[in-house]
Order: sequence, then C-alpha cells, then structure tokens
Amino acid sequence: MLKNTASSYGWPMKLLHWLIAILVTMQFFYILAKNNLPEGDPNIGQMMMLHKASGFVIFWLGILFVLWRLANRKPDWPATMSSWQQHLANITHALLYILIILMPLSGILMGMLKGFSINFFNLGTICATRFPQSEALADYFHTLHLYTVWLLGTLIILHIIGALVHKFFYKDDVLKKML
Repeated sequence: MLKNTASSYGWPMKLLHWLIAILVTMQFFYILAKNNLPEGDPNIGQMMMLHKASGFVIFWLGILFVLWRLANRKPDWPATMSSWQQHLANITHALLYILIILMPLSGILMGMLKGFSINFFNLGTICATRFPQSEALADYFHTLHLYTVWLLGTLIILHIIGALVHKFFYKDDVLKKML
C-alpha cells in the first residue's frame, strides 16, 4: 500500500518513520562514543564524520517525511481515544516533525558557519567555503542544536511511551498502523 488509509500508514511513511528513528538513535550513540574516547583518539573524527553525514541524511529524510505526510491523509485515531489525547498526540507529532528538521539543520549551519565541511560517508564533501564564517551565529546554532536534542529526546521518549500505552493498556491498533 503506497498511500495512507483510514486504518494504516502506507509503506513510504512507515519506511521514512523507521529510517529516521534508526538514524536518530545512531546519532546519540555516535556522540556518546565520541565523548567517551580519549582526547586525540583518531576515532573521534570518524564519529563526527558519521554524526554529521547522518544528520545531513536525517534532514533530507525529515523534509521528505513531512512533505509525504502533508500530501497524505492521516489514519484515523481509535474511536476510544479522547479528544484531549488526540490533541496531545497531534501536538507531539507536529513538534517531532519540526524538530526532526530543525535539529540537523541547526547542526549543519553550526558547522558550516565555523568553516567545517561535511564529509558525506567518505563519498564526497559538502563544502563550507561558500558560507560566511560567523562565530556568533555558529554559537547560536550550537545552543539551538543542544536545546533541540533535549527536546527531541524527551518527545521521542513520550512518543514511545504513548505507543506502548496504546499497545498494552488500551489494546488498540495505534502502534500496528506504523508496523
């Protein structure tokens, strides 16, 4: 099924959802690994290359995800779901969509404004030389990146908890729609 229906998401939406979920999870591991390496370890550069290249991919997948979501219907909420729960779920999803784009964008801009290019998995380089260098703007985007990481992490946890509550407490098909 290509397009979303009243009862399920289509395969493009499911694929994008799970690809982004996996890549975002990997981002946290790259940074944790980098931060636990001793200073001067050559693997620090490798972890940052993977972090930046994956962030670039997440940015574009996030845009594609949002465009696909806007072009398709959203499956119906279960009839047993109250209006406040639907409203909370809609707000959470909207914030997740925004942050999935804003977080990597802020990281990309931070690096570019500091003059750092993106090594795209050793396949090519996205060059920063076309960007004006600005330490003040880079610091702004660094702060924004840190705040979006914490907010996104919190929303992801709430999103997972919500899906599990629907599966095990309400015993409805909310989680099944994305599997």
